[in-house]
Amino acid sequence: ATQLFGTADALVHIAGGAGPNRAPDLETTDLSIWERVMTLNVTSAFLLARALVPPMRRQGFGRVVMLSSILARGEKGPATTVAARIPYAAAKAALTGLTAQLAKDCAADGVSVNAVAPGLILGDAGTRIRDRFDALPEQERARMLAAIPAGRPGTADEVAGMLAFLLSGAAGYINGATLTIDGAAS
Repeated sequence: ATQLFGTADALVHIAGGAGPNRAPDLETTDLSIWERVMTLNVTSAFLLARALVPPMRRQGFGRVVMLSSILARGEKGPATTVAARIPYAAAKAALTGLTAQLAKDCAADGVSVNAVAPGLILGDAGTRIRDRFDALPEQERARMLAAIPAGRPGTADEVAGMLAFLLSGAAGYINGATLTIDGAAS
């Protein structure tokens, strides 16, 4: 990025998920699934941060935002829109820890590092989470929505708004935070 643009002012790590892996519990989560989910969610964030945070520190400014999840705290119940929830929860918790440590290491250099932890965000038809949600029995979908005090899932625009805020000058003193956007579900 610095070779192409000259500076690296912002990093937003949105890559993640559990992919197509089907492992609903500990007994069905083999090491290959664990490693794929951790690589997709955590290793990618580490490698991007290692490449872009040092130039930010040298220039005295930067914004880093990691996309975590409220599932970093675990999920109750048998049905889920996440197909491999044990490694997914661990990976999203690791992003929260990476965020906190990078914030402490980089704050004095003018770099803020934060995370956003969305709850249930349903995209348009054809997206993996929407398709998994729609495939659940009606009773299970109703249970999941009833667990959200706001009474509805969030939208991609709401998450994007939070990301834009954290990248803005108005969020300059917010550092090391994981901001939840989940309709009061957690």
